[in-house]
Amino acid sequence: MPQWLQELEEARTSGAAGVILTGNTVDRVHLASPGVEVAFLRYAIAHHLSQQGLRVGYHALGTGFEVLETPPNRGSAASPPFADVPVGPSECLLVLSALERVLRLPGSQAAVILDYAELLLPQSSGSAAGMSPSHAQAVQIVHHWAQDDLIRQAGNFIVIVSNDGALHELLLGTGGFRTVRIDLPTEEERARFTTHLSHVRANGYARTLGTLAADYPVEEFARNTCGLRLSDIEYLMRRAAARKTDVTRDDARTEKQHAIAQISRDLVEVVEPRAGFESVAGAAHAKRYFSAVRGQWMRGTASCPQAILLAGVPGCGKSHIVRAVAREFGAPLLIMRNVRDQFVGQSERNLERVLWIAENLSPCILWTDELDQAIGQRSTGQSADGGTSERMLARLFEYFGGMNKRGRILWIGTTNRPDILDPALLDRFQVVLPWIHPTTRERGELIPLLAKQIDRQLAEGIDLGVFESSAALEMLTVRSLQEIIVAAAMLADARTGEFGAPIGHGDLAGAIEDYKSSQNTTEHEFLALKALQMASFTSLLPWMSEGGCDVRDLPPYLRDLVDPATGRMNDEELANRISQRERERAEGRWRR
Repeated sequence: MPQWLQELEEARTSGAAGVILTGNTVDRVHLASPGVEVAFLRYAIAHHLSQQGLRVGYHALGTGFEVLETPPNRGSAASPPFADVPVGPSECLLVLSALERVLRLPGSQAAVILDYAELLLPQSSGSAAGMSPSHAQAVQIVHHWAQDDLIRQAGNFIVIVSNDGALHELLLGTGGFRTVRIDLPTEEERARFTTHLSHVRANGYARTLGTLAADYPVEEFARNTCGLRLSDIEYLMRRAAARKTDVTRDDARTEKQHAIAQISRDLVEVVEPRAGFESVAGAAHAKRYFSAVRGQWMRGTASCPQAILLAGVPGCGKSHIVRAVAREFGAPLLIMRNVRDQFVGQSERNLERVLWIAENLSPCILWTDELDQAIGQRSTGQSADGGTSERMLARLFEYFGGMNKRGRILWIGTTNRPDILDPALLDRFQVVLPWIHPTTRERGELIPLLAKQIDRQLAEGIDLGVFESSAALEMLTVRSLQEIIVAAAMLADARTGEFGAPIGHGDLAGAIEDYKSSQNTTEHEFLALKALQMASFTSLLPWMSEGGCDVRDLPPYLRDLVDPATGRMNDEELANRISQRERERAEGRWRR
């Protein structure tokens, strides 16, 4: 029996008036029960309750009311308790009133399923005055059911099904209805359902159900499909049969990306990167730190960090290394998109959905890019967004405040604006990794790697040492270097008359000379210095290494701030330099 169904039965036998089901409410349910092997949710609920001796009625706003006949009661001569309830599309208030009479009747042995409840009993959107009279009456009737002792004494039961949990606050806050969240299928449930489909296929359904590729065992498929619903797995098998092919690992990966986007309503994108640290040039401090964390992560220990922030100048590889970390950790990467919404309460519900998906896909990495914009600040307060930022931050603080997520969900945030992060949010990131402009040595590693990313090679005999130490490249970001490589490739094509020609020394020199940077040097220095000030450990400073420190080729704005012997920064001078750059930024904005 699925976990959610156990919780439903526990609520029923404990005397609750009913339950509110949220989460994965549109999926198949694998009951593995005689007579009903696989069913959609309403039939699975009806089958279970009928086995407990209850007759089940079903109501949805669009289709109206119907009695759900299941094998234990089908063909029964007993008079159904719903004889006086209008069948089919009818005025919902008439149906609810008739259902109330049934539920209060001793000996009726009745259960009622209210489906698509967010349409019948919608959230008030901050003001009861905005509700239609029929919605307000429906909410009052159903809320009364939760408080009605006659319904409890009769032993009848109510199941409210909401696809997004956006029900009226009265229903969610009452003690009469227990909220039960239906999670996505576990690995064991996915394996069992896949095996069931194989048995069905073997019993005459080979034309409509496909199978896994010969080198793709069920156990691996079940692991790879974390985040898929049972209906998604069934679709994969049916599509394979239609295409006359087998289900491959790429099929599972593609379907997973599609399914998570659909379940999350595009609030989350799931990515399984194929390149690890071998694709990352420079950033030795970050690679060293994440390599050390990897062992803790693989063991799922509580000593694993729970939240890590990558902060610093834009365009220097923060996003790229997050993807590489996911590959090295062997974990799905969940990219959190913009959860903020214009409608009251929707931002909070979006955040809840993201956290629910992360919980279901754990162990996983949850990545929030542009953290400063994605969540907001408490200082925006009631005057700016009605307290939405405060509520979202409070929920994140609560979610990541305990120890139970360590080793299961690693939250990585990236930001180009560490200066505007909410202090309390910043406090939740136990580790802050600062990012600065590439050093001389890193530029030598980056140039051939960036050329490879656009499917180009450097010509033989090219002298990278000349470009590593070029003053023209000293303050450029990785993104700027990438654009220079692209321009050099175009020069190589024009010079040789062939597309895809190797990049020569003259091509690269010409692109560097031609490049005109648009970045604001003062702004970049300020962001880099601010990120360095926020670094949580001296060992995480970019110039530190296992053997000590190497400060020979630091960006110019750091050369008089770092002790060459210890690698430590002069904190007082650093604070003064940040204040100076901040004044220069303000003056620059005033001039513009």
